[in-house]
Amino acid sequence: MPLSYKEMITKIETSLNILEKEYSINKNCRFYKAYNNYKNINKLKEEQIISRQLIEGINDLYQLTCITECTELLNTEMCRNEINKIFGGADLPDNDTNKISRNIQYQLYIMSLFYKAFKTYIEEPDFSIIFINKKHYVAVKRVSSEKMILNQIKNAQTQIKNCKGIGIIVIGLDLLLLDSYKKTKEDPFMFLSNYIRNKNNSIKDIIDVEIVKAILFTFNFPIFDSITKTYGYSSNSLFWAANDTKTYGEKITKIFCKY
Repeated sequence: MPLSYKEMITKIETSLNILEKEYSINKNCRFYKAYNNYKNINKLKEEQIISRQLIEGINDLYQLTCITECTELLNTEMCRNEINKIFGGADLPDNDTNKISRNIQYQLYIMSLFYKAFKTYIEEPDFSIIFINKKHYVAVKRVSSEKMILNQIKNAQTQIKNCKGIGIIVIGLDLLLLDSYKKTKEDPFMFLSNYIRNKNNSIKDIIDVEIVKAILFTFNFPIFDSITKTYGYSSNSLFWAANDTKTYGEKITKIFCKY
């Protein structure tokens, strides 16, 4: 079920309180700007409420809550070193001169989800999990254009191959799909499913099924409630199985989507 406005505010404030105790955070960073706008949404003008800046800001805040809720990840040396880097970045991802902050943020967000569902280890290419009693290496990529999708899948496959094992690729499609989705009235999960279905053959052409067992595509975004004039949140993920659909499509989806 999507998170309501009140649930989101509670989660965000809890996350910021956790981080403020451990890190020196500039209160003018994009997270605090987004939080202040979101909390005072009833004071915003209509164009501000539906602005890309607010939508992207809420998305950033949701990912932040997932990271801070995963204490197992938060207490790792890697996360403690990396989390300081996520507070950079422009108010809009399109304006980032350096994508490192948001790329690390997305990587930590994905790791926080896998930590809840699988035994997880921090190692190359980004981390690894134990699934069906086998180690699977996981490579995380965030894309902002159509042409990047297949290129990043190829890059991730090479990284997993270099680990001399099998693995899973994670592709973040938020930047690419948000504007297109807003023009439709489709169910968000079906929108994501149809988008991936149309790319099925292109993906099959470049995947080595002996190396890559599945690809997780994510598309997460705020949902506007026209009655309350506030945003809740919807998280949508789709596992694309390279060949073993029952294990890597159905089984892993059931485990992963419980969280």
